[in-house]
Amino acid sequence: MTKHSGETLVRSVAASARSFTALCARLGQGRLRARMLAFLHTAAVHVPHFTRLVRELDAAVPIVHSVREDLLAQAIADGRVTDSTRQQTQAEVKRLAHDGARVVLCTCSSLGDAAEATDCPGSRVLRVDRPMAERALSLSRPILAVATTPTALSSAVTLLSSASGLAAPVVRELLCSAAWERFQAGDEAGYSTALAQQVSAHALPGDVILLAQASMAPAAALIRRADVEVLTSPSLGVQRALSLLGE
Repeated sequence: MTKHSGETLVRSVAASARSFTALCARLGQGRLRARMLAFLHTAAVHVPHFTRLVRELDAAVPIVHSVREDLLAQAIADGRVTDSTRQQTQAEVKRLAHDGARVVLCTCSSLGDAAEATDCPGSRVLRVDRPMAERALSLSRPILAVATTPTALSSAVTLLSSASGLAAPVVRELLCSAAWERFQAGDEAGYSTALAQQVSAHALPGDVILLAQASMAPAAALIRRADVEVLTSPSLGVQRALSLLGE
């Protein structure tokens, strides 16, 4: 072998090695995207709660959290999800998908409709309360929809109506505004207690209690009524999201 041919061979091997490394990197990114689960929250308190729920079911799936308190604050200030807030929500969902999320789970009920309507080719977007709403409707019983903000309550009722098809569900509404003030003050225990007290006072025998917001989940254990069924969204939402990752 001549010196020239030897140098050519070395360059060829080096180029092949670089190509192989690049291919492995692309394959690795593809595998990561195929398994990454992203969360869009509007309260930082949800980050450890949802991380724990995921890890109880899957110890390896990559997770990323985005906390956008400003989006919910704006929706509450406006009394609804305006076109501007809707566009900002969808921009954040698209960013998470672009960064590699195969599934994006929106944990804010107020923003759920805007999130699910996002056009994200190659990714799935799920609002956390959809599986809970579907479960409530499947029971064919009167539903007491409970929320602590008008935007969340309106979103929950709209979801129940759209998911029910032709058969309109029997839905009563309960707005617990005073409890929300405790949540905003960081009093999670007081928030849950206030919710449980109001629900217990207003629920009728046989009701399905739909706790519309993810933050309300801890209150379920405090509603000591054997004649009602209480549904919360976090566990059902995470289970569905992980199922979507596997498809």
